[in-house]
Amino acid sequence: MWRQIDLRKSKRKQKLIQRTQSKLEQATSRQVDQHTTDPLPEPRSGSHSNSRAS
Repeated sequence: MWRQIDLRKSKRKQKLIQRTQSKLEQATSRQVDQHTTDPLPEPRSGSHSNSRAS
């Protein structure tokens, strides 16, 4: 019984990790795009670090 719950939890955790990783990849690629177009990417980098902390 407990093992089943643990498995379910780990599966959910894996999904969450995958989601956050893909979000990070999207954000970093977006940052690269902004670096090439925008000469001042400072405000975006600040909000990005905040979203990673939550």
